[in-house]
Formats: sequence, structure tokens, C-alpha cells
Amino acid sequence: MTKINAKEAIEKIRKLLFTDGGQAGASTSKAGATTTVSYNLKDGTPIKVVGSLQNGAEVLLVGVDGDTPAPDGELELADGTLIGVTGGIITEIETAGQAADSKDGGDAPDESQFKAINGLESKISEIEKEINAFRESFKNQSLAQEQVLDLISKLAELPSSEPAAKPKNAFSEIRNKQEEKMRHLTDSLKRLKQLRIAN
Repeated sequence: MTKINAKEAIEKIRKLLFTDGGQAGASTSKAGATTTVSYNLKDGTPIKVVGSLQNGAEVLLVGVDGDTPAPDGELELADGTLIGVTGGIITEIETAGQAADSKDGGDAPDESQFKAINGLESKISEIEKEINAFRESFKNQSLAQEQVLDLISKLAELPSSEPAAKPKNAFSEIRNKQEEKMRHLTDSLKRLKQLRIAN
């Protein structure tokens, strides 16, 4: 039977829980940042938006040599949407309908659309809060698990010693009593033999 090395066992558990070397909490903040949405500009140039088309999203020009940040200025998508870009980041979005309204005065906007958009925005805000709370909770759990493993690892390094008093073994006590009885019987038999021989 092979002796289990506590330290090796703990390291195996650590690797199972933290495949990224204990950086589980750090990686959660980067989750979801890899999704991109492709669009075409009015002139046919392909672009990518990291995440979704919203202020603060990163815009990349798709090229043969790889993706590069979009230049500062206004980009017009194929559907007429205008995107204001500064430092490769969206700073302003104007849909085709908004642009027409600002140019010719247009009709008054439909209030029900604004209410629906506001309702969606509040729901999105609630979902974002829940996701952030979950991320924080997951990060805290990961840190707690890491601390528990560190503590167990330190305990495994402590030298083991024999207990101050060995526990009594009931089986060995019974065996000792039986052996003592056997010795008495053997001694008695020897004495009887000696008496017989002497007589």
C-alpha cells in the first residue's frame, strides 16, 4: 500500500480547482470580452465591434495583416448609422433615423419607443448588477478556497509525532491474558510431571 503524500494531494486539488494557477478570480473580469460583432461601413470596409454597438465599445478595422483600432472620426455603417470614434473607442452613436430628424426637423419621435427603450435599459442595468454581484461572489469563493488550500498545505508541512500515550488495544490485552494463562497451565503441567517423576 503506497503512502499518501498530503502535499502532493493538496497540489492535485489546487490544480483541479484552479486550472489557471490560482488566478480564477482574476480571469472572471475578462470573461465575455472576446465576443465581437462584424459590420460593414458604407464603402464596404469590414469592421468589428468588441461586445456590442454601444458607447465605450472598441472598434477594429479588419485588414489583411490583422485587426487594427479604428481611426478617430466618424464612421458610417451600411445602414446609415454614424459612429463617433476616439482612440479606437465608440464615443457617440447616431442611428439613421436620428440623423434624418436632425437634418430636416422630422416628425416628433414616438414616445412609446422611448418608454420601451428606457424599460429595456433598466432591465439591462439590473442584469448587469446581478452579473457583477455573481462575479464578486465567485471571486470571493475562489479566494476563500485558495486560502483554505494554503492553510491545509501549511498543516501538511508540520512534522508528525507519536501520540503522548498510545491508545489501549483491547485485542492485545486479551491476548496477553491468554498467554499468561497458558504460561500458568504450562508451569502447572511441569510441576505435576516433576512430582510424578519424584514419586
